[in-house]
Amino acid sequence: MIAAVTFDFWETLVHDTPENLERGRALRLEALGALLARAGAPQPAAALDDAYERSGTAMRERFWARQRDASIGEQVRLFLDCVGPGLAERLGPAGLAEAVEAYAAPVLRLPPLLNPGAREAVRELAGRGVRLGIVSNTGRTPGVVLRRVLERYGLLR
Repeated sequence: MIAAVTFDFWETLVHDTPENLERGRALRLEALGALLARAGAPQPAAALDDAYERSGTAMRERFWARQRDASIGEQVRLFLDCVGPGLAERLGPAGLAEAVEAYAAPVLRLPPLLNPGAREAVRELAGRGVRLGIVSNTGRTPGVVLRRVLERYGLLR
């Protein structure tokens, strides 16, 4: 008898499209740009785009190439440091918390697509009393936010 099954979040339960990922990136940068403008550190869109690319390269080299993930806070600090050294500290705790929220939120507005059969498979196994787990390298979206996506799709009941 199978006692437990784990599912990978990305590509097994859900998948994203290149278009959706690009829209999410645009939302993320728009929200971060608005936050920085309110904080007295306005940035041109090109500078934010460049910082996003450079922070992505740094994350690939420092974390993802080593099969590790950076926490959402580390990712946001790295992005802000790419915008301008010391910017994260100048935002202070409240500003940094708002930046983390802006960075993590796009997936809630533009959720990935549920893979065909995923809901049925999860519910069937749960109905048989099989213990279920979900694993994920979270990338740019923290697990607490991915959990909300799972909730929306009815996969946590």
